[in-house]
Amino acid sequence: MKSTTHGLTGLAQHQNISAATQELSHLPGVTGVTIKVVPNGISLVTITGTSIPPEAEVAEALRTAGCELQPIAAA
Repeated sequence: MKSTTHGLTGLAQHQNISAATQELSHLPGVTGVTIKVVPNGISLVTITGTSIPPEAEVAEALRTAGCELQPIAAA
């Protein structure tokens, strides 16, 4: 199983969280999506699956859900 974490903004409404989860879940190879909401900051979305979709596909799925992909600082 592979995983990746991205930053995102635009989760002000509960429906955006559901929409983001749904859009990302439809990407090829994705088996799980976990979102950690950070109010007034950059939230984190972790995508797991048999393969990880390219960042451009993740960004497009998030835009469709009303969110924006954001860079996160490396740990």
